[in-house]
Parts: sequence; structure tokens; C-alpha cells
Amino acid sequence: MMKNYVVKALIDFNDVEEKTETGADTPRTANVSVWNCTKERYEYLKSKNAVMLVGIDEIKEEPKPTKKTKKK
Repeated sequence: MMKNYVVKALIDFNDVEEKTETGADTPRTANVSVWNCTKERYEYLKSKNAVMLVGIDEIKEEPKPTKKTKKK
């Protein structure tokens, strides 16, 4: 099961991991910007005291279809 980490910016910074439509870094504003990121990205930004965790959204993976065999 994959998880999306919902984080909130604690400081103003330009997020180099996500780009705007024009290709520029996404600006993050303290106490305003809330977005989803990966666990690894959250841990990195937390180590820089740039974000705080707001929540974790769990995304359920679609179950893989099983092969059905006909009995003879």
C-alpha cells in the first residue's frame, strides 16, 4: 500500500522537486502551502525543518485480477 504524506510548509522556500507549468520551482509559503509528497521527500524536508506532517493519505492498490481456470 502506497502512502501520500500531506505536509505543510513551516518556512518559505522554492520546491525544486515540483515544477510549475512554466518550468519554474514551485513556491511554498509558510503556514499556507499544503501538499502531498513521498515519504522520502517528507523526511528530507523535515530534516531541514521546512515542513510538518499534517496527515497520511493511504492509497489502496487495485487488486490484481486472478486467472480463472475452467474445470473439466
